[in-house]
Amino acid sequence: MCDLGIVMPAYNAGNHIKRTIDNLLRQSTDVSFKYHIYIYDDASIDNTWEVLRQYVDNPMITLHKIEENIPTGSVRNIGIQQAHADGCSYVAFLDSDDYYIMKTVEEMFECLYESNYLIGIGLYDNVDYVTGDRLTVEGLNSTYGIKIENDRRPKATSSLFSCTNAGSCNKIYDLNFIICNNITFAETYYAEDMPFLYKALAVAGEYRIFFYNKIMHRYSHYSTNPNSNDRKSIEHPDDLFVALNNVWDYLYNRDWNPITKSKFLIMEHLLIAAVGHFKYAVGKLEDEEEILKLKAKAFDWIAEKRRIIDELNRRDILYAGASEWG
Repeated sequence: MCDLGIVMPAYNAGNHIKRTIDNLLRQSTDVSFKYHIYIYDDASIDNTWEVLRQYVDNPMITLHKIEENIPTGSVRNIGIQQAHADGCSYVAFLDSDDYYIMKTVEEMFECLYESNYLIGIGLYDNVDYVTGDRLTVEGLNSTYGIKIENDRRPKATSSLFSCTNAGSCNKIYDLNFIICNNITFAETYYAEDMPFLYKALAVAGEYRIFFYNKIMHRYSHYSTNPNSNDRKSIEHPDDLFVALNNVWDYLYNRDWNPITKSKFLIMEHLLIAAVGHFKYAVGKLEDEEEILKLKAKAFDWIAEKRRIIDELNRRDILYAGASEWG
């Protein structure tokens, strides 16, 4: 049994995955913290498998070679099941071109384990895919997320949502919680991270989420990585609407009553995330007609959802403790 299973899909990652793996293997010097790395070569057509074979005898790593390319969400779901079957208590996800700040995974795990929280969320940085250098404000925003305080106490849900993104790699999840609530990554469209995170947040509720107030994850931004899944999702804007509607229907149309404070905040955060995704998608389109079409569809989607949120807020139907909302 392991404390933590780290699931990593890999596609055409031969020129950078060794850096990621070696970083993971150095994460902890505490022998009491046991973690295992599950790596899935998703039918790469470069030398990814040859690089991975260097680690075939490492007891901390399990290698899988998938013969036919499948969606990243499917790979992560396979990893969840494997980590659960092996008795892991928690699960984390890492892309093959990203890496963690030293000791942060162990620190977050200890906070979750000691406090019995279901989800841990950390901050993250953008780095250049090729060099691994941190991207400054001249390139991209240097830091994603806001440091609220200097300690690592649990924060209010509203603060948590203002400091997180829809991605999966700066978070750790209680694995039994994920399995028991059947929380999975989307397998039929890109932007597969979005439904996983928001559904997990909604089920965990306001007081079972821990904010790790440090940068834990270096993220290789899609703009410098030609194989990035973010790039694929942006190049398939219709998939963004599928993902957004999937989450919205889960939060708003699902037969659970009442709409709690935490669900309301997730719905608000979803609109913020949607704006960001739409801006990225528009920036990647070149045809003026396609740009106008996407902008119109995005505006209508956001306006409709904003109207619903404003109506919920106006009517004070946020849960039985509406008077506590302030």
